[in-house]
Amino acid sequence: MQLELGPMNPELKLYRNQIGDMITKKNIKITVAIISTLFLVSCGIWGDFTTYFNRYYNAEKLFEEVQTELNKNQKNIFNYQDKKITSQIKSKLKKVVEKTSKIFQFNKESSYFPDALFITGKAFYIQQEYSKALRKFQELAALNNEDYNLISLVWIGKCQLKLRDFDTGLNTLDKAIEIAKKEEDDEALQEAFISEISFLSYREKYADAINKCNLFLKVSDDDELNAKTAYQLGQLNLKMDNLEQAAKAFTQVDNYSPDFTTEFNSKLEIAKIYKKLGKTGKSLELLKQLKNANRYKDYWDFVDLEIGQIYYNKGNIKDALSEYLRIDTTYSKKESGGIASYFIGNILANDYHDYDSALGYFQKTISSKAPFEYRNNASNELVVIKKYLKMNSKLDKYYTQLIYLTNEDAFMQDSIAYEESVKKDTLNNKKKIKPKESIKKPKVKFVKSNKPAKPIRPKISADSVLSLMSNTEFDLANLFLTELNLPDSASYYYSKSLEDNPNNPDKPQILFAMGGYFLNKGDTLKADSLYEYIYDNYKGNEIVNQAAKKLNLPEIAKETVPAEKSYLKAESSFLDSNYEDAISKLYNIYRKYPKSTYAAKSLYAIGYIYENKLSKMDSAAAVYDSLNKHFRNSDYAKKIKAKLLFYRKEQKAREDSIKAALKASQDSVKASLKTVQDSVKQLHRPALKDSLKVKEDLKIEKHKNLKKQLEK
Repeated sequence: MQLELGPMNPELKLYRNQIGDMITKKNIKITVAIISTLFLVSCGIWGDFTTYFNRYYNAEKLFEEVQTELNKNQKNIFNYQDKKITSQIKSKLKKVVEKTSKIFQFNKESSYFPDALFITGKAFYIQQEYSKALRKFQELAALNNEDYNLISLVWIGKCQLKLRDFDTGLNTLDKAIEIAKKEEDDEALQEAFISEISFLSYREKYADAINKCNLFLKVSDDDELNAKTAYQLGQLNLKMDNLEQAAKAFTQVDNYSPDFTTEFNSKLEIAKIYKKLGKTGKSLELLKQLKNANRYKDYWDFVDLEIGQIYYNKGNIKDALSEYLRIDTTYSKKESGGIASYFIGNILANDYHDYDSALGYFQKTISSKAPFEYRNNASNELVVIKKYLKMNSKLDKYYTQLIYLTNEDAFMQDSIAYEESVKKDTLNNKKKIKPKESIKKPKVKFVKSNKPAKPIRPKISADSVLSLMSNTEFDLANLFLTELNLPDSASYYYSKSLEDNPNNPDKPQILFAMGGYFLNKGDTLKADSLYEYIYDNYKGNEIVNQAAKKLNLPEIAKETVPAEKSYLKAESSFLDSNYEDAISKLYNIYRKYPKSTYAAKSLYAIGYIYENKLSKMDSAAAVYDSLNKHFRNSDYAKKIKAKLLFYRKEQKAREDSIKAALKASQDSVKASLKTVQDSVKQLHRPALKDSLKVKEDLKIEKHKNLKKQLEK
C-alpha cells in the first residue's frame, strides 16, 4: 500500500533542495571517510570474532580444563619439582598448541595473538619443554603489550630457572618483583615470589627462602596465600632446626585466612615441635584438643600417629604398638595406614626382634600410600631383614645337616615325620570342600610355615659343613654389628664362627671386630689383648695397621708386607704385556700367601688378564669363581659377582642351546633315517611281489611236469 502525500509547500521544497545540494557537494568526502572507517572497523571486529570462536575459544577452554585439574591435585604451591602429567593432560595441551599455532599462522593481526602466545608458553612449560616455553614468552615480551609486559617477564624468569640459568633467572624475577610493587600488579608479584621461594627451598638455600617469605608477607594483601606462606616459613625453619622460629611461624598462620588443611597442619606441626622440645605434656594436650574438635575428624588418623610417637618416646612400647595397630587396621587404605605399618615394623624388628612379622609390615608400607620417605626406608629395612632371614635359614640347614652326619637316627626320624606330614596333608586335601564364595587372603604373609622340609642326606663331610657354618656366622655377626645394631649378638656369632672353624680365613677381621666390641663395653684389657694378637701374628694382613693404631704402635710399613714385592713384579710383567709370566707370578702369590689381601687381588688380576687381554672368558670365569668362593667378602669378589652371575647364566643358556640343537639334530637324523627306511621298503615291495610271483609260477610248472611224469 502506497501512502499518497499532498502537494508540498514551495518554501519547504526550496529548503529541501538546498540541504540536498549541501550533502552532495560540500560533505561528500566526509561521508566517504566515515563509511570507509566503519567498514574497516567492522572487518577487524569480524576478524577477531572468527578468530575467537573458530580457534582461540577452544584453545582457552582446553587450557582452563588443564589448569583446573592441576590446581585440584596441587597439595603444595611451593613444590618446585617437575610434576608428572597424565596422558589426558598431555593430549589436551597438544590440542591447545595445535589451535594456537593456527592463530600464529593465519591471524597475526588479531587482538587474540598475544593471548595465544601466553597460553602456548604456559602449555610448553607444563609439559616441561622449557626452551620452547622461553621462546614464546620472549616473543610475547617483544610485542610490548602492556597487558603482558610484566607477567611475561615473570615467566621468562621461571623458564630460566628450569633451564638451570639460576643467577639470570633470580635476577629476572627480582626485577619483576620491583616493577610489580610499583605498578601494584598482584598477579605478577605473587607468581614471582612463589617461584623464588619454591626454587630456593628446593635448592636447600633455606635462609634465602626464609628472607623471601618474610618480604612477601610484608607486601601481600592476599590472606589465604599469606597463610600458606607462613606455613612454608615454619617448614623452612624446621629444616634449619630453628624450632622456636618454626613454632612462631605456624602460630602466625591463624592471623590470616588459612584453608582448612593449612589450619590443621599448622596446629599439628606446633604439637610436633612441643614433642621435639621435650614438652610432651603440652604436645599431648594440643593433640587431644585436635582430637576433640569434630571438624578435624578427617585428620584424626594423623593426630593418632603423633600420640603413638609420644607413647614410644616415653618408653610405652606396648601402648605405642597398640595405637599403631589400630591406625593400621582403621586407615589401611590411607597414607596414615602406611606410616603406621612402618612404625609397627620398626617396633617388631628393633624392640621385639620379631623379624618375620616385621618383614610383612615393611612390605605393607612399600605398597601403601605412605610418603616416599617411609616407603624408601621400609625398602631398606626389608633388604636387611631378608639378609638376616636368609642367613638364619642357612644356619638351620647346616645345623640339621651336621646332626644327620653325626646321628643316623635323627635322619630316619625326620624322614618318617615328613612322610606322615605328607600323608596327613593329602588326606586333608581330599576332605576339603570348595567354598561357594572365594575368601580374600591377606596379601602379606607374616608367619612362616611350620610344615617340615623333606630331609636330605648331606653329600659333604662334617668339617665342610662346619666351615660353611663358620662363614655364615661371620656374615651374620657383621650384619648384627653394622646394620641391626645388636653388638651382643654380633659378639656371640663372631665367637661361634671361630669355634666352628678355628682356621677361618677371616680370623684377623673377626678378632679385630671382637676387640671393638670389648672396647665399646669398656673392657680395654680384652680389647688390647686381641689387638696385640693381631699385631704379632698377622703382619701380612691389612688389618694389622688398624690394630697398630688402636695400640699406638708403629704401623707395619707396606714394603715389609711379604706379598707386595711379588705383586709388584707380577705387575711389571703385566705392564710389559708378558701376560703368561704375570699370571704365573700372580698365581704363586695366591698359593704362598693365601691369608694376605694380595691373594684376592692376585686372583682378580689373573681373571682380568684372561678376560680383557687374552679373551679367554672360560678361564676368566674359572678364576673369578675361585675368587668368589675363597674371598667372597673382599672388595674384589664384590666387583665380579654380577659379572660371574651373568657369565653363569650365559653359559647355562649356551649349554641349553647346544643340548636343544643336538636333540634337534638327533631328531632330524632319526627322521631322515626313518624316511630312507620307508623309501627302501617302498622300493622293495614291488620287487618282492614279482619275486613271489616267479616262485609261484615255478612251483606250478614243476607240479605240471611231475604230473606228466606220473601219467606216463
